[in-house]
Amino acid sequence: MCTNGVKANDDDGDDSLREALKIAILLGEAGADARLANRFAEPPLIACVLAGGFIPGMTILLEFGADPKQESTGNGNVSAYGMVFGSGPMPMKTARALLSADVYKEGGVVGRDVRVHGLTSASAKALNGKVGTVRRLDPVTGKYEVSLHGEEDRIISIAPWKLKLAEEMFGCVVRLKDLTGRSELNGRRGICGTYLRHRGRYEIAVQATNDAPAEKISVKPCNIERLERLSKIGNCAGCGVAASSDEKKPKGSKKKGERAKESAKDDARVKLRYCGRCYTVVYCGDECVKANWNLHKEECAARCANQARINLQRIKESTPRGMSFSTVNMQTHQIDALNEFGEIVASKNESFTVKVQIPLVPPGMGRTLQNGMGAMVYDEKRRLQFHIPANPPFEKEYQQAVEHVESKGLTAMGSAKGVKAYFPARLIDSGKTILIDFHEALTPPAW
Repeated sequence: MCTNGVKANDDDGDDSLREALKIAILLGEAGADARLANRFAEPPLIACVLAGGFIPGMTILLEFGADPKQESTGNGNVSAYGMVFGSGPMPMKTARALLSADVYKEGGVVGRDVRVHGLTSASAKALNGKVGTVRRLDPVTGKYEVSLHGEEDRIISIAPWKLKLAEEMFGCVVRLKDLTGRSELNGRRGICGTYLRHRGRYEIAVQATNDAPAEKISVKPCNIERLERLSKIGNCAGCGVAASSDEKKPKGSKKKGERAKESAKDDARVKLRYCGRCYTVVYCGDECVKANWNLHKEECAARCANQARINLQRIKESTPRGMSFSTVNMQTHQIDALNEFGEIVASKNESFTVKVQIPLVPPGMGRTLQNGMGAMVYDEKRRLQFHIPANPPFEKEYQQAVEHVESKGLTAMGSAKGVKAYFPARLIDSGKTILIDFHEALTPPAW
């Protein structure tokens, strides 16, 4: 280590740390096992998490094959521990973003083609969607140097959670945009194919419309927009029609309140609506709802049994006047702005993610302490935040939350059961009620 520049007697340790990180890169390149645990069955990655989220060290380990799902004796798996706890001066949000970064799902990314995403600053947003090749990992900053395709003389330094593998676009539904030579194709939909690295373009199979045939073209990454919602809502569970302006409503189906006819109305855009009970399948009209009910009712009942419907107005009324919620960041020791219980704001008619968290019960305390604090529910930006009390009239919903969080959630140190979990939710009844679907916990996001 001294030969490579480490100063054993360095007062502040900064120089020693930089050189040690470079040595970690050399070890990784030489084939060192980034998952090799110590005699306490603790992998190296957990040490970086326990240090408050040491990003450069975590990035190096992930680049050389560390597994966030690797079990660590006494701490659960690394990712779960990072999501629940963390100490030290650095906020753990950055570490959680790194642990959940899907760019590492196939291993290290040096030499891989990646796509930039998620940049929000005015000066950097123009980089979103651009594709480049990862040249090297800077061991000191924990960021990657990426050479942008089509701009070979430009290299950007970017955090790993702002990157996705370029190949991930394969098979996705996209919309063409900002084309100049073929401007008539702007707005058309297609299926994204192979990324042509030598040309810096994606192959797109453009879908046919009533006025234009299907065709294949290759375009720059900045000329396509991924359509996330098409794959989320799915097709009508009755007839299979998709919610697309390019597809006609099948003959024989009904629109609400009228009999289907062969008329200009059949050319209207298909609008799908969710099953009003479980909100897990969609239909194009009442006829498909009735025709598919015998097939769907068993699944519908099972999903409804694992869902909680909570009247937000009653929650508000049951909250003592003057009671408010605030949170303390245990890393920065800052107190968030006080959130007095006012109007709950969230997207209506769209699924979003909520975190459901229950207190960690100390040994011997039973349920007394846990029941007294209730279950906390909030979304990422805390536009929606409330507690489900354990007392009437919310006993059933509270017990549902406890049961599913303990069985499906992330464990904390000293607890064999889960203490928090992420579930899909949506506002129904014109925003008066929140539906939380406990059927299956979601993969923990960075927050």
